[in-house]
Amino acid sequence: MTFKFVALASASSIQIVADDFPPYNYVENGKITGVSTEIVQAVLEELGLDVEIKIYPWVRAYDLALKKENVLIFTIARSPKREHLFKWIGPVGEYNAGLFVLESRADVQLDSLDDARKYNIGATAEDVRTQYLLEKDFVRVQQVPKNELNIGKLVKGRIDLWLENELTAYHLLKKNGYDKSLVRKVFEFEVGTGGYMAFSNETSDLMVNDFKQALKRIHKKGVYEAILQGYR
Repeated sequence: MTFKFVALASASSIQIVADDFPPYNYVENGKITGVSTEIVQAVLEELGLDVEIKIYPWVRAYDLALKKENVLIFTIARSPKREHLFKWIGPVGEYNAGLFVLESRADVQLDSLDDARKYNIGATAEDVRTQYLLEKDFVRVQQVPKNELNIGKLVKGRIDLWLENELTAYHLLKKNGYDKSLVRKVFEFEVGTGGYMAFSNETSDLMVNDFKQALKRIHKKGVYEAILQGYR
């Protein structure tokens, strides 16, 4: 079939990158897993492709997808600022933007996002939520290359607020030996339109279309929903 021929013809040139962003994409027992990872792997299987997925710090993964051809990146938030920077395939995860504080910090209460301006906020470099705050002229944003580094900063009082997705925050707390009751979410806001898989702009439209159609087919077969159910 044509869709397989086009993708297979260029399979050797495809690079797939992601960051450590549990429960969407992460390494466990030496294996790359997560809900978004399983969806991407299902798309690859649908296309008959065997391409290695590599985990990098987010800044590096993002930079590769910006500058090199045939790079597929996930899980990346789709936002107006990024719209023209990538060729978007489709959603592989849904997530929000939450601000978390230590449960012991009863003094921190937010009625609006602007209320967070007076606090030190731990965030991940080049993350769409971080970019959103910077565009809103937040000046007390401390960026780290790996999101779970903010847990230690929060516990040690080096930051007041932790900017993270709820599912990811609770997963990382458990991974690092903490109960989710350590923190409470004091505010939530929407940024972008969820988590996507996307190709770099230099990728051929034929290859991009192959992946779009394969994603549609795994939806139709019920594979996509079955993967999501496994993480709910």
